[in-house]
Amino acid sequence: MEELLRDMIKQFYKARKEFAPREIDTMKVVSLIEELKNYLHEQSNESLDYYVYKLPSLPFEKAFEVFCKKVFQREGGQCPPDFVDFSRGIVERCRGLPLAIVAIGGLFSTKAKVVSEWNKVLDSLSSKFESNSRLRSAPIDYILKEVGNLLHLKYLSLRDTKVQILPKSIGKLYNLETLDLKYSLVSELPIEISRLRKLRYLGAYIKNNDVEFKFDFLQAVKIHCGIRCLQSLQKLFKIEANNNALITELGYLGQLRKLEITKLKRENGIVLCTVLEKMRHFLSLKIMATSEEEVLELQSMSSPPPLLQTLALFGRLEKVPEWIPKLKSIVRIGLYWLKLMDDPLKVLQALPNLKYLWLYNVYGGEQLHIEGEGFQKLKFLGLESLGGLNRLMIDKGALPFLERLRIGACPQLKEVPSGIHHLK
Repeated sequence: MEELLRDMIKQFYKARKEFAPREIDTMKVVSLIEELKNYLHEQSNESLDYYVYKLPSLPFEKAFEVFCKKVFQREGGQCPPDFVDFSRGIVERCRGLPLAIVAIGGLFSTKAKVVSEWNKVLDSLSSKFESNSRLRSAPIDYILKEVGNLLHLKYLSLRDTKVQILPKSIGKLYNLETLDLKYSLVSELPIEISRLRKLRYLGAYIKNNDVEFKFDFLQAVKIHCGIRCLQSLQKLFKIEANNNALITELGYLGQLRKLEITKLKRENGIVLCTVLEKMRHFLSLKIMATSEEEVLELQSMSSPPPLLQTLALFGRLEKVPEWIPKLKSIVRIGLYWLKLMDDPLKVLQALPNLKYLWLYNVYGGEQLHIEGEGFQKLKFLGLESLGGLNRLMIDKGALPFLERLRIGACPQLKEVPSGIHHLK
C-alpha cells in the first residue's frame, strides 16, 4: 500500500512539473494518505462541487519500467529475459494507466517468479473475464478488494468499467463524497451504502447496447431501503423506485438537487408527489415508468419544487399535470411516450423561462398550435414520433429566440409548418 500511494503522489507532482517532497520516500501509510489528500485539495477548483484529478497515461516504456520496479524488486527492477514478453503483454493491456499498472504489479509481485505460476494467476482470472478483457478488469478488481482500507477516500469512479459487484467493505469509506458508477456493470448497490453519511453524489446506470433509444436504453440500479441515512446526498441517479417504502425515504434527503428514478408504477405516484412537495431545493427531476404503457400518476402534487430547472417524464399521462404551469424556473423539459390526446403546447408555451423542449411520442392528435407570444425564450424545439400530426401552426410573435427546430418521424406531416416565415 505504501508503494502504491508513494508512486501515485510522485506521478501527480511530475504531471504538474513539480518536485515531490523528499520526505515522501520515508512516509508511512497514514502520512502518505494525508499528503495525497492535501495535494488534491490544493489543486482542485474550489468553485466546483465535485472534482477529480486525472492522472495522465504513461508512455509504454515508462509504464513497463514502473511495472518492472514493482514486480521485480529483488532483481533491481530489471525484468528477467523469460518474463519480458509476458510482462510487456500485461503492461500493454493496462493502457498506460498508472494505478492499474501499480495495482496489477502488486498482484504479481507476490507470486513466485516462475512462468507456470504466473500462468496460474491468469488462468484463475479467466474464469471471470474473457481473454481480451481480463487484464483490463483485473487491476480494478484488485483495487476494489482493498478499497475498504482507503479510509480517507473522497472520490471513487468506476465509470465505463466491467465491474459488476461492489464489495461490502465500501461501507467503511465514511469520508466518501462521490461515487460514480455510470456505464459500469453494477446492477445493485449493497446495503452498506447507507453508511456513507458524507456522500453527496451517487450516479449509476448501465448502458444496454442491444437496444435503440427506448425505456431500457439506460438501465437503473437497485438500491435497498436505508437511503434515508444519506443526509448529505445532492445528486442521485439512476435508481429503481418501485415501492412506496423506498420512495418515502427519499423525502428525508433534504439536500437533494437532482433525482432520476425508474420502474415507477401507477400506484406509487401519489406517494412520490407527496415526497416531491417537500423538495424545496430540487433543480433536476427525471421520472420513468415501468414501461411505455404504464401510466404516471402525477396529478396529486399541488406545489412543485419552486427552483426546478430540468424535468423529464417517461410514460403515459392521461393529461398534462396541473402543476406544470407553476414551474416558473423551468429551463429544460423532455416528455417521452406520454400519448396525450390534447395539445400539450397549450400549457407549455406559457412557461416564462423555458429554453429547451423535446417531445417524443407525446401526442396522438393531428394539429399542434404555437400561439402568438408563445415560447418567448425557447431556443430549441424538437418534435419526434408524432404519428398523427398533419399540421403545425406558428403564429406571428411566437418563438422570437428559436435557434433550432427539429421535426422527425412525423409521417402524416405533408407540408412545412404554416407561419414558419414568422421566425426570425
